[in-house]
Amino acid sequence: MRAIVPGAVALLCAYACVFSACPKERPYYYAAPAAGTYFTLRCYSAVPRAEMEKAVSAAFACMRRWELVLSERDARSELSKINAAPDGVRIPISPELADALRVAFSIAEETEGRFDPTLGPLVRLWRRRSRTGADSKPESLALASAASGYHKLTLGQNYILKTVPGMHIDLGGIGKGYMLDRMAEVLRRHGVSRYLLSSGSDFLAGDPPPGSCAWKITVDGTEAELVHAALSTSGAEYQSAAIDGVVESHIIDSETGRGVPRKRSVTVKATTAAEADARATGKYVGK
Repeated sequence: MRAIVPGAVALLCAYACVFSACPKERPYYYAAPAAGTYFTLRCYSAVPRAEMEKAVSAAFACMRRWELVLSERDARSELSKINAAPDGVRIPISPELADALRVAFSIAEETEGRFDPTLGPLVRLWRRRSRTGADSKPESLALASAASGYHKLTLGQNYILKTVPGMHIDLGGIGKGYMLDRMAEVLRRHGVSRYLLSSGSDFLAGDPPPGSCAWKITVDGTEAELVHAALSTSGAEYQSAAIDGVVESHIIDSETGRGVPRKRSVTVKATTAAEADARATGKYVGK
């Protein structure tokens, strides 16, 4: 998923129940901007406040570090440098980016390309179309489509190879979920197990709040309970544009090269936030 409308997702917590159940575990809330949205952390912990601050600082430092790996808009990121590299040559990549790409490619295969991390040329074309409100010329669409397709990118152990000119990797449909997964690992290493992480329309939960069976969240008016799992929502409500009289979401259908026409959002639950994020995109395209 990409940028969201603030307030589109409401988060509920039963504080009275929490405080009466376990007075030694204090509630905490933190938020910081990244990847075009806000990442938030709600958690409960009995560790000393100084230790809690260290854990939170480490988690948000992890968020910023991964943004510098995965962002396709930040010219400083590893991904941006790879996108700027020529086709036809092996491009060395870090173990971190290689792992993220393997997860992305696995879900691309699983969804038969309905989620595809190589649709960057079509995404950039959609952004231009959304600004003007006019459709693209057929030749522009054909050129962007020819430069897209995960099967046109070779992923090795420590390199990638772009087999056609103009390829541009865009991890917007999985990156924020992947970042949440890495932040959760940091929290657990610091002894923080009761947490709910969010990056807008993506959620990742650990142990539930004290005195409760699960974290309670509300997405598009529907309440859900989450514990040791992730949940992600995808849809035109979060970003769309009227292009030649048709409202298109920012989520690209690789078969047409255009944004999926506006329809009801979809929500997916999974073990990891990266899986939920990418599968929600794939399900929205194939809905």
